[in-house]
Amino acid sequence: MTYQLYKPLRNHLRKYSLLPSLAAIRAYAQYLQFDQPFPDYVQVAPEFLAAAPERKGVHEWQLELLARELILNATENSKIDMRVYKNFASTVAKLKAVEDSIVGCAAYRHLYEENVFRELYRMSHRQMPWQQQPNSSDYLRYFKIFGHADLNAILERTIGLNAQQLYTLGLGFSGMYLEHFGLNDPIRFEMEGILEQEHIDQFTQRFSIEIDDLKKNVAEAQSYDQDFAYTMNPLLITPLVWVTQFGKRTLIAPIPTYVLRRVTEGIYYEIYDAVGFSAAYGESFQEYVGEVLVATTEAFACDILAEQEYQVGRDRKDSVDWIMEDNTATIFVECKTKKVRFEAKVSLADAAALDRDLDKMAEFVVQVYKTLADALNGNYIHWQQDGRPIYPMVVNLEEWYAFGDGIIPAIDERARVRLAAAGLEPEMLQQYPYSICSVKDLEYSAAIMGQVGIQTYMQLKNDEEHRLWTHGSFIRRHYYQEMNERPDLFRDAWQQIHPGL
Repeated sequence: MTYQLYKPLRNHLRKYSLLPSLAAIRAYAQYLQFDQPFPDYVQVAPEFLAAAPERKGVHEWQLELLARELILNATENSKIDMRVYKNFASTVAKLKAVEDSIVGCAAYRHLYEENVFRELYRMSHRQMPWQQQPNSSDYLRYFKIFGHADLNAILERTIGLNAQQLYTLGLGFSGMYLEHFGLNDPIRFEMEGILEQEHIDQFTQRFSIEIDDLKKNVAEAQSYDQDFAYTMNPLLITPLVWVTQFGKRTLIAPIPTYVLRRVTEGIYYEIYDAVGFSAAYGESFQEYVGEVLVATTEAFACDILAEQEYQVGRDRKDSVDWIMEDNTATIFVECKTKKVRFEAKVSLADAAALDRDLDKMAEFVVQVYKTLADALNGNYIHWQQDGRPIYPMVVNLEEWYAFGDGIIPAIDERARVRLAAAGLEPEMLQQYPYSICSVKDLEYSAAIMGQVGIQTYMQLKNDEEHRLWTHGSFIRRHYYQEMNERPDLFRDAWQQIHPGL
């Protein structure tokens, strides 16, 4: 869009006081995300509280965008702020008007019409992370992965905190920001024997920023075209912000959920270029997936087989990472830590980034079929074909949101080309239908398959309708009760984070 479409929102936000307005945004985000009561200083209309979630007129992804725009445009000393409901409501309306203007702008409308599936894909990455609350399983998953001995050493060497210290602090800060908008300097924790003041200082230095520097970062990242709502929010990188409030130096968290994201999926960006990281990361994730498969199926008649070496002629090869089977079917599980490029998540006009990631996913899919072909030819030493159905599965650490009639067919097409180039039959895609699954969904789907049988689950998942769904959507539609009955995984890991927790 031209800057003219943005100016009404900019001018509106310049009337507002920054810190009280951010405090209001935080309160709305905590209410929508965790059903946390509004503090007394935020005035909320009764009709807002009474409305169903879909009728409240605002969602968390709009609040994170509004926080970004407040940081860029709001002032320090205005007497107007968003703690007053009518001010909040009018600002949300202005924000929506800007987004609607982008869609309606003749210069950009064709981008949406020509690239519908890319628009839906980036909407998924913007909205869906907010549709599930952060939970203990998410937190423990990343603690166990980054607590792997080699990764733990890299963490300590790179950021000055080991996994126990990092995740103890992440819990501590997240808990405190459930109750408080800001924490006065100096920040203290009472966790004798686990944390020293230097650990707290290291954490805040790593994940905090001065408000003036944050403003500069927001301005540099800002976009006024069709990517306005999707550009990187610098708060994701530094979710803690130093401000002066009531004459005191204070550390605020405008979007508290960002603190949790920063110490889970966001830790990758702190250490991904360290020596030895890639191999350690892949090994740790593969081990974690195996632990999930064992823990979720140990009460059922399932066998879990780990990766083994094998020979094809003179070539030494590695089997698929994990095999899960019962008396009805077999799953070949390949583990991947590849993240979706940020450009693929947000760009509408440039298709190159998404195309590269779809190519990479097709490569992963074909990798499973290549080793499956070796297994079917009798080359595996730890598994032999016995006529049961086989389902290849690529398990990702990060959710790719690979669903729908745009993404899945695009991967299929690329996989067929790669299969033919490798001398394999493209018909393998139909004979042994693959699926793409996040590890978060696997933590539920493996448990459900243990209960109902692999074939019952996978046959329904791979029918014409459900093949285009994520495993998570499929589970919530057909196995909601079984999903809720699954016990929490790895609860003993809490004691590793903080003994006595």
